Amino acid sequence: EFVEKWHNRKWKMCVKNKSAERETMLEKYVLLDLENPNTRGNSICAIAVVLVENDKVVEKKYTLINPEDRFDPINARITGIDASQVQNAPTLKEYWSEIKELLSENVVIGHNVTYDLAVLSRTLQRYDLEVNKYRYSCTLELSKKYIKANSYKLRNLVQEVKYEYHTCDALEEALACGHLFQYIISHNT
Repeated sequence: EFVEKWHNRKWKMCVKNKSAERETMLEKYVLLDLENPNTRGNSICAIAVVLVENDKVVEKKYTLINPEDRFDPINARITGIDASQVQNAPTLKEYWSEIKELLSENVVIGHNVTYDLAVLSRTLQRYDLEVNKYRYSCTLELSKKYIKANSYKLRNLVQEVKYEYHTCDALEEALACGHLFQYIISHNT
């Protein structure tokens, strides 16, 4: 079970298990965002994983992904990604070794991250790849708890905190989510 706590102007995550409770400072985490080619929920056409250490971005991984699946017109309009753009891109199975460790060894932060992790898990299952249990925290849920807003869409929240980015770009959205996460931490301690 994951429990969030504020302490000494630092974000603390407490991991509780049967034998003990331990607290670790969240000084290292990854930001995750992905784009879908369709509404099936088991394929990805772009993914971004950003490693943050001590509040600084230290590594960015972004790629288009060949989903080996259809593109729904509405998804292509929203993401700006279509089949022609991913025909030479790696599949998730081919790219997975590049990001697996980052996602499995760090707390994953994302806006509505449970959705992204569910899609990622179902995509891994399509390729008969092992699905990890991820430690995560969701900026959508944190925003509802700590920010009074008319809308909790990422683009609206980051406008409120004076950050600009290009929507429907996995890397831009991951970085925007990181900015929102830092805002929540710095304004609620």
